[in-house]
Amino acid sequence: MMKKSRFAIILKVANLDVCRSFYQNILDLGDPEMNSSFRVEFRTGEDCSLILEQQTPDEALSAIDYKSPLSWKIRIKNLDEIKERLLDNGYEMPLKAKDHNGEFLLGCKDPEGNTFYLQSE
Repeated sequence: MMKKSRFAIILKVANLDVCRSFYQNILDLGDPEMNSSFRVEFRTGEDCSLILEQQTPDEALSAIDYKSPLSWKIRIKNLDEIKERLLDNGYEMPLKAKDHNGEFLLGCKDPEGNTFYLQSE
């Protein structure tokens, strides 16, 4: 039985298959703990998950003129490896690296333009 996370990031996405592949293969989050045609959940830490949910048609229409100011960060094992994988697969690093309270963060966007930051463990 899957242990429920205390914290989760939930992203509503228009193309669940593309986003699933991006997070699973490009960011190397591994196999999802939950994987369906409308919801995918990746364990991102001891007590945290990243959940991708398929947008409903109404949500997709309302998202056309709205981009969330939300961004999030994830700690990964090998920042250089992920950076190369992103570039090899045609993903640019549109945001520059920044120092956030003493933490080095590399800004990126997923296939749907959601902003996230990578931090090396």
